[in-house]
Amino acid sequence: MSFYLNLTVLNSNAVENPIGLIRDKTISRDKFRHLARRIIRLIIEETLALESNFEVTNEGPLGYYNTYFNWRLDDDNIAVSIIRLGNSMLDELLKIMPGISICQILLQRNEKSNEKRLYNIFRNWHMI
Repeated sequence: MSFYLNLTVLNSNAVENPIGLIRDKTISRDKFRHLARRIIRLIIEETLALESNFEVTNEGPLGYYNTYFNWRLDDDNIAVSIIRLGNSMLDELLKIMPGISICQILLQRNEKSNEKRLYNIFRNWHMI
């Protein structure tokens, strides 16, 4: 794992439990979809938590408390969706960050050479 410097493995019961349930061959379609959305949301939330930059002190109804602040959540974020793989994570991301810009990339393979090519990029597209 040390070879992949930017790789973070989620070792959490919050993720392991739904992954275990979703692999059951007797699971219903509705339960599968529910668990898939839950896993996607947990992955997105954990990814955003990795971006927390510094600790701040805020004041609430019960006094002061410490929390983590991520200044990037509202600025300069772009979600990149690979069209060929579908947009399964996009709906959950838009629930968490409704104003995020979406960039869609279409990857296709040359059937003769098996070479992968980037054909189209659509930038700064917003979901409405």
